[in-house]
Amino acid sequence: MSRWPAPPRETEAGVMADFGKLAGVVELAARRSDRVELALLYNRRSGSVWVDVLHVATGESLTVDAEPAKALDFYYHPLAYCLREAA
Repeated sequence: MSRWPAPPRETEAGVMADFGKLAGVVELAARRSDRVELALLYNRRSGSVWVDVLHVATGESLTVDAEPAKALDFYYHPLAYCLREAA
C-alpha cells in the first residue's frame, strides 16, 4: 500500500495530498486498520522522519515528527507520542 504515488491521486479516504511538497520523501512503512491509515515517511534531503496518521471515516489527519532513532516506535504508537508532547 502506498499513500504517496506519483502523479497525485485521490486516496481511498478521498483526501488529496500536495505531492509537490513531498519531493525526496520516501515511504518506509504503511499500514491500515478499519479506521486508521499510517505512513512512516523519511525526507532524504533533510533527514527528518515523521508519521502521518489519517482517520479514514472523518478525514482528520495528524502528523507526528519522529526522532530517527525511535522511528519504528513512533510508527507503531504515534498517539502515545502525541500525548507525551501535549503534557
